[in-house]
Amino acid sequence: MSKREVFPVTIAQAGRCIHNHTPVYAYPPKILADVPGVVYSGARVLASTSVGDIVQLNPDIRDKGLGTAWIQAHYGRVGLPVAENFVFDESLEVAGQYPNANLSVLLYGKRVSNVRSGSVNATLTERMHDKNHFIKLCMELGIPVPETQCVDSVEQAFRLRPPQYPVYVKGAAPAFGRQVIRCNSDEEFKVAITKIDGPLQIQEVLPDRAIFCNFQYQTDETEEGPMLVRGVVTEKRVGYGNIFPTTVNPVYIWLCLNSLARHLFSQDVKGFLTFSVAIVDERFYVLGCKPRWTDTVYCSVPATQLGITEWESVRVATRHTNFAPIDTAIKCLEYNPTTRKGIVIINWATILSGKLGLLVAGKPAERQEIIATFLATCT
Repeated sequence: MSKREVFPVTIAQAGRCIHNHTPVYAYPPKILADVPGVVYSGARVLASTSVGDIVQLNPDIRDKGLGTAWIQAHYGRVGLPVAENFVFDESLEVAGQYPNANLSVLLYGKRVSNVRSGSVNATLTERMHDKNHFIKLCMELGIPVPETQCVDSVEQAFRLRPPQYPVYVKGAAPAFGRQVIRCNSDEEFKVAITKIDGPLQIQEVLPDRAIFCNFQYQTDETEEGPMLVRGVVTEKRVGYGNIFPTTVNPVYIWLCLNSLARHLFSQDVKGFLTFSVAIVDERFYVLGCKPRWTDTVYCSVPATQLGITEWESVRVATRHTNFAPIDTAIKCLEYNPTTRKGIVIINWATILSGKLGLLVAGKPAERQEIIATFLATCT
């Protein structure tokens, strides 16, 4: 396996590409309805595109007056060349109008494969998106996981008793970090399981000293064919964002994950693979797998393009729904290739719902100052 620690260009970006990263084809409708503004999150792929690409966007971005001119100018100022062609229609059928363009999507599932077939195993990719299926696979392969009970229904959960409190009750379906409930007693447990729709899992709570990280892989296209390569490791801070580089990067975890990634790759799960891992002293536990683009990927791709070696991702709320009122303030904080610090706005269209996702570059102290200034002037 290659030991490259940076992201090369993805298969989907090699040559002209059409990007449709709407979450509509990756998440259940009820989950999307419960997360304000998530329908605009597909636009964040723009920072990971190339000149000549095509990006499908939610029509609200045009109809509500946000448009793309401001964000394109922002990327131009920070030195990031991106796509300049947009289609304000996120239906999968649009890709049929560009048969010679590669298709890049958030998750290559069965709905996508029905429109654009390829070498990716769409069925297994969707299964890996299911927490229970992934935990069971890890158990079969001898991969260390927290003590976990996988349950098919609320009725089945009522017949179980957690081995020891505290535990987490988690929905098996992906839910943007929601449907994760900590329980400290039988009473809390009984209430929690009624709040989960569908299959769920009951998982031990790890010690507070646990360090949570994301280990990433991706498929790289070579002359010999697709090749699995290692990507970045980011540290996840609860209630915050991802930080690169990490304070930990033990080789023994990579050795374990390499075998897991190769197993999935051999069954045609391709693109990005991100494994969530908890490290407790000298032990580690694999928590989940995201066979898709993640928040970290959306930051690490443009960070690599810009040569940024220290960064963190931050989500912020703002009272503004367009960039005009905060244009001047943002320009003062934008990433500067000379000083190698500043912000790059990644999740930009979510400003329509009062949210932004930022990539903040610089040394830790510099990043904290930039974030504090942004919060004081742009929210």
